[in-house]
Amino acid sequence: MEPHVWKRDRKLHLSYEIPHRTTGAQLYPVAAPNGSDVIVYGHDRGVRILWRGGRRRRQTQAAQAAGKAQTNGTRSRKDAVALTADDDDDGQVMFEDEEDEQDPDYPYPRINQEVDIELEAEVLRLALPILPLLALRQQGLLREQAYLAIACSDGSVQVLKLDLIPPLDEGRVDYAETVRSTALTLVADAAVCTDLAAKLSIRKQDTLSSDDPTSIFVVAVSDELRVYSLPLSETSPETIRKPQTVLVPLPHPVVAVSLHPSPTSGLILIADVSGAVRVYEHISERGDLADVTEDLHLTAQTSGGWRTAFMGPYAEAQTGVARRKHILDVQWVLDGKAVLALLEDGRWGLWDFALGTQSHRSPGDFVSHGSLAPTTNLEAGLPIRQSKSTSRLAPMTPSTRKAKAEKLFIGPSKTTGAPGRGGISVSASSNRTGNIDESVVIWYDSEVYTIPNMQGFWQRSSDSGSGGSGSLYAPGLTHIGDVRLRNENITSISQFAPSVTGAGGQMNTPRDLLVAAEHRLIISQSLRSPTPVRSLFAQAAPKRPPVEDQIMLDAGQLDLGGMDRLLDSMAHADPRPRKVGFTH
Repeated sequence: MEPHVWKRDRKLHLSYEIPHRTTGAQLYPVAAPNGSDVIVYGHDRGVRILWRGGRRRRQTQAAQAAGKAQTNGTRSRKDAVALTADDDDDGQVMFEDEEDEQDPDYPYPRINQEVDIELEAEVLRLALPILPLLALRQQGLLREQAYLAIACSDGSVQVLKLDLIPPLDEGRVDYAETVRSTALTLVADAAVCTDLAAKLSIRKQDTLSSDDPTSIFVVAVSDELRVYSLPLSETSPETIRKPQTVLVPLPHPVVAVSLHPSPTSGLILIADVSGAVRVYEHISERGDLADVTEDLHLTAQTSGGWRTAFMGPYAEAQTGVARRKHILDVQWVLDGKAVLALLEDGRWGLWDFALGTQSHRSPGDFVSHGSLAPTTNLEAGLPIRQSKSTSRLAPMTPSTRKAKAEKLFIGPSKTTGAPGRGGISVSASSNRTGNIDESVVIWYDSEVYTIPNMQGFWQRSSDSGSGGSGSLYAPGLTHIGDVRLRNENITSISQFAPSVTGAGGQMNTPRDLLVAAEHRLIISQSLRSPTPVRSLFAQAAPKRPPVEDQIMLDAGQLDLGGMDRLLDSMAHADPRPRKVGFTH
């Protein structure tokens, strides 16, 4: 896969055209054993896995012999199976010593391998499990095996086991066949899933330093809530036992679901078509999920209950019937202490779940809010268009600063029109001090905005004392420009890990993004500064003059190499101070 590449504003943009209609793409939070970023996206015929960057897999002698046989036209299916078996018997997969060399003008990792997994139905939703931050530091914790939850158009929900080690070109067919044969079907014929979420869950009495997490927690929603707990074997994390199933009826169809980031919490965030966001707490009745030997169908009364609900704001009534604004997406933020929602008109807002600032407000009031939609009149039902921006060199006056603050924090005037499309991506990481930093990306229609540090954003917004709507100097949303969608809709956005970005150690720098459109994948990558940050303030070491070269030159014995060194030293030497004399 070769991308279309362009540069702008210290950003490198890559656009990969793909032969499928994508329904969403996600990044696995842990790098593959060879250092590759693993990208998984769903399409109308199944799932495709991409390995980006990292060291290529080294060809074995059997693979080279098979390649020669294929060139001569004598390779068979039996040879391919024998090749895979021989490679597995070695016990250790060999990779190249170094990664592929990158173009210094356009430095980006290449797609080293790709595998198509054809299924019998279209994949509508996919979810890679959220890994706890402490678990990411544990060596061997799902570093070679990954689990992918998918929801298909035939109403089925499955869990696929993926090998993170990229296969050889000759083993891609066997790789896909292994994934299909080991797939676990959670439900075969049910209502089409509207959203899907997954994470690794552990028992509260366990610690991440002792054993692997207890189970994989999968939540599928449609007209009912389905909770699946898939116990992992204590000795073999790649083995899943029979799942525990919980069915909970819902009052309204669900549009979005989000799982609490804590690995020991059973809180589930559910947004429905009524404009409400409800919090359900799943409580397992069995102390050890690994002892489950048969499917359990528990009722809501024995498996948990509803904790609270947040009601969205009302839309402007046009027919005399009051209704609440539809919610496009909802996510836990601030380490599960707040709820971030995106509404149909481009407004976003924060609800307080455990911060202690919601007590004096009604459940429908945001503690902080803003807007992504431009101030365009939509009463005629026209699509939302981005207003024309002024020149980047325009001076910042008090008037323009006030207009910008109103656009970001107060939002447009209340108008009606066709609802937009949008979503929220939240990625947590641990900084050097051990605290948790969250990077938030919000997209609405074709516009993408980011909050590089959600904790700092909340702290400064709450300290401004402006009622949550921000101030002139409060941190705003950073607009990610030049995302060339070519008139396609965004289906999902994922964030790369901080270690693979080009921030160069700078604080509050937006992450690299993976934007999935309908027929393309777009990567927005920051370019690393050619001069290290520390060297900007370091004093240059004094250069020793080429005394020996000067002596050789005076003696007439200086060679060409010495002449080059001498000329270079003269070109980089400090100019002598100009002396001004006076004649008498």
